[in-house]
Amino acid sequence: MACGKENNIFEIKEYHIICKQSDLDNVYANFKEDTYIPITISYGSDTIKNAKLRVRGDTSREDQKKSLKIKLSNPFTKGGKKIINLNAEYSDKSYIRQFVSSLIMHETGVACFSAQYVKVYMNGKYYGLYLEIENIDNDFLKRYDLDKNANLYKAKKDGACLSIYDNYDLWEKKTNTDMDIQDLKQLVGMLDTISDKFFYDFLQNNFEYDNVISIVAVNMLVQNASTYYHNYYMYHDIYGNGKWQIFPWDIDKSLSYYSWKPYVFYETTNKWLSDNVLIEKMLINDKVRKDLLDKVSNIGETVFNSNKLNPIINKLQEILEDAVAKDNTDQIENIEKWKEALQREKDFISNQVNYIKNQLTTFPKCFQVMRINETQISPPVLRWNPSQSLTGKNISYTVYYGTDYLFENKGVTTIIENVVDTFFVIPKTIGLGKYFWKIIASDGQNKVDGFNRFNFFIYKAPFELKSDITKDVTLDKEHSPYFITNSINVSKDVKLVINAGADIILKEGVSLTVHGSLIINGEKNNIVTFRPEKNEWGEIYMFNGSAEINYTNFIEGVLRGKESKIIVQNSSFKIKNKNLLYGGYRQAIIWIDNGEFIFRNSNLFGNGLGEGMNINRASTEIAYSYFTNTPDAIEVLNVENGNIHHNFVENSPDDAVDMNGCKNILVEYNYLLNNNDKAVSVGTEEYGPSTNAIIRYNLVIGNGTAFSVKDSSNAHIYNNTLISNNTGFVAYLKNNPDLKLNYSIGGRIDADKIILYNCKYNDKKIGKNSSVVINNSISNKNEIIGNNNILKEIKFINTERLNYRIQNEGDNNEYYKNIGCYLSNEPFITIKKRDQFLILYNPNLFPVNINDFRIKVGKKSFSLPNYIMNVHEEILIGESTNELLKKTDNRLVSLKKFNLKGKSIRLIDNNSNLISEINE
Repeated sequence: MACGKENNIFEIKEYHIICKQSDLDNVYANFKEDTYIPITISYGSDTIKNAKLRVRGDTSREDQKKSLKIKLSNPFTKGGKKIINLNAEYSDKSYIRQFVSSLIMHETGVACFSAQYVKVYMNGKYYGLYLEIENIDNDFLKRYDLDKNANLYKAKKDGACLSIYDNYDLWEKKTNTDMDIQDLKQLVGMLDTISDKFFYDFLQNNFEYDNVISIVAVNMLVQNASTYYHNYYMYHDIYGNGKWQIFPWDIDKSLSYYSWKPYVFYETTNKWLSDNVLIEKMLINDKVRKDLLDKVSNIGETVFNSNKLNPIINKLQEILEDAVAKDNTDQIENIEKWKEALQREKDFISNQVNYIKNQLTTFPKCFQVMRINETQISPPVLRWNPSQSLTGKNISYTVYYGTDYLFENKGVTTIIENVVDTFFVIPKTIGLGKYFWKIIASDGQNKVDGFNRFNFFIYKAPFELKSDITKDVTLDKEHSPYFITNSINVSKDVKLVINAGADIILKEGVSLTVHGSLIINGEKNNIVTFRPEKNEWGEIYMFNGSAEINYTNFIEGVLRGKESKIIVQNSSFKIKNKNLLYGGYRQAIIWIDNGEFIFRNSNLFGNGLGEGMNINRASTEIAYSYFTNTPDAIEVLNVENGNIHHNFVENSPDDAVDMNGCKNILVEYNYLLNNNDKAVSVGTEEYGPSTNAIIRYNLVIGNGTAFSVKDSSNAHIYNNTLISNNTGFVAYLKNNPDLKLNYSIGGRIDADKIILYNCKYNDKKIGKNSSVVINNSISNKNEIIGNNNILKEIKFINTERLNYRIQNEGDNNEYYKNIGCYLSNEPFITIKKRDQFLILYNPNLFPVNINDFRIKVGKKSFSLPNYIMNVHEEILIGESTNELLKKTDNRLVSLKKFNLKGKSIRLIDNNSNLISEINE
């Protein structure tokens, strides 16, 4: 065995197969089909009559000598294999490439299939020498002490590149086939978006790091170029540490096979496919590249060298010579030619370590090109990150673009050499159409392709909108993109309808003013986009109109409304380049004055300038939304009876929630994280103080001040959990001179059932003529004056997973049940039953790993996989979920012997804390 030491690696087995010749002829005639024929097979003194055989492989099916797959009704030996893979090794005139490469994999610590030579006899005649390859299955996982309940994926067809361009039908799930493939899709999504700055930590946290470094290093040394786009496995330890591993497969095209190209370390796929994102980003990252170089050196010293491998090749020559000589189905002319092939592999091994080390230390650094996602209405600018010479040479770039995606048709391909910038402006003379492009960096001697080699842009003439809209108009995907070249108005009583998939481009400074109705019907998988021609556009201004906006991305533009009803759902505002500072004033991404404003399930991504929302005198609901890097993310002024709930606000350079001159504002169930100033600020405006603000059930972590109340404003604050803020409560008298305010009374806070944990400076700070009254609360640092307050160390259930419920405390259990933002009747994760399925639901404003929990059904306990349950996501759990695979978009978890009938059901965490339960 090459990858397993339980048998002599130099033993040659014999299989004797009996079948109908007509069946065998039919299988060979229809070799592209996976058709099995019945056979009888013997090994040693054992015979299995109930077996079947078919042709296997991908491109090798075209070869004269076919590779075979045999399925047995029973294994030959107890605990043996029921599947036999026989590789013809037709393309390998040495017969040893896959055998030796798999041995190197094993010796390097990579989990690899076993390989053993086999003589096959068919209907009494010698049929040739084959290499038996172990199936990657449960037995393989068991042999390597890996979990058979893990998710195992095979990159089965060309194009399985861990890329967003992947067709997931190219992947085959080998285990847990009645569960979804969302973990693979999530991995692809993370790989696509992770930046180089965070990639090293990402790799450490999500992969068995030594495994991925080792297999990539070995693949370089054995020149396994027929992988990363097919012929490999991805293993995800969903019930263990949650990390991924890579296993090799079909490494017959290795060692000297690709020497004619010649082989280069940075090619991760065929030229007609997308690059493998994982491997490309590994090669770009400096730390990972250094570790790869170190691993190559180490393997060269310990495994991949002539002293280690030549004796093995010599032994293989001795034991295989007779079998090779008698095999008339291969490409080997004679034994002398075979021995020459063996010598070529020895020569290859003697030079390869230095060959790869030289590439890793002298070739220009790998680099990334900037993908163009949107349809272009003018020839675009191609951009890429800089490469760098490792030997102090100057770097230049070659730009390829054209309509031939292989860049081989010179008539439709343009090549620009000696570009020294990291951008290139496509000439205005090109015609409309789809164009492919790539960038190659060179130091004058060596070259590297930019990642990704598979890039394209679509250049299309837009439908221009120049005139005011005075009658009902519908914009759609088919006629997109639309180009608004100057500011236009939608007249009163006129509808502008924008349907799913429409793409709206606006010239710089251009705005859309709507006096009538704006209806945007985006869909989850077919969103509407508003984007700038260059860096930014103006605004959508609703004036005495109405807007219903669903599944829409607003990029580098803002929304304003006056005396309008505006509903925004499932949408995003993204500001990176737009200037939000005008004449010393901060512009808001969303500004509303009077009317009605609803903002649900949506996002604001700011650039740290201006403000997030500025809502004035409007009926307001802001819910289930995410805000980041937006000063005063949610600011309401002179709003009455507004509701701000279930939002996640983080990294505001100013306040998270700011209310001034408001009445009866409810701020509840929000997650306010790492905001620079106040999590919630309650204050005054020119129309007076804020009164009767109710702030409850919020998780407030890492802010400057958790809650601040000033200038005759008052707030009722209860059932909040405050973690690691600088200060808990602040009440003070400010009197803003710009607003000519002159209050004699400061802020007033009454607080109840609060958890104050690790405040950096003070639990509370009280200014002139102000008051902070705290009752029925707990602090771990300071004694709180008030009724029924406790000073003691606080033990939370799981702070790493943001479960800030207090652990049970014996006699004081009732006291702790209803303190802080989590009440005893509101589970951290909920469960409910539907037929024979359980539904897990995440009510939190942050993702939760369900591996932190177990389900107890009666006396049986069931572990859950390392699946991240997103905000407000449901996961279905049952004994068999096959019937649901094509009926639901929910994630599915299948658990064996999961019988719910008539039994109590409890969800507990891994410390046996009860999270939720169902009693029948």
